[in-house]
Amino acid sequence: MEKCYDDWTQEDLLDTYSTNQGKALLMYTTPYWIPFFDLENGNFLAFDFAPNTKGKAGQIIRFGADVETGYIEAEDLNTFLKSLMGNEGEIEENEWFFVE
Repeated sequence: MEKCYDDWTQEDLLDTYSTNQGKALLMYTTPYWIPFFDLENGNFLAFDFAPNTKGKAGQIIRFGADVETGYIEAEDLNTFLKSLMGNEGEIEENEWFFVE
């Protein structure tokens, strides 16, 4: 993603369509989105350390090839991990993460 950020103009990186209600920057990528999970389809889960005005540092976003701008997954890592847990504390399957 760093290559995209370095090679593209700010106009190329900016996207005005978003459903994140002002929580994540309207960008395709930024060096302040730190990926921690590769979804293996050109998309990533990341910590957002450059939130927009209604977001907060450390929120979890999804961004990459299929996502025009950062999409909010959770307000923080704790909330994100809890969203993966079932009633008995086991990780459940969801739309982007599959347990084999």
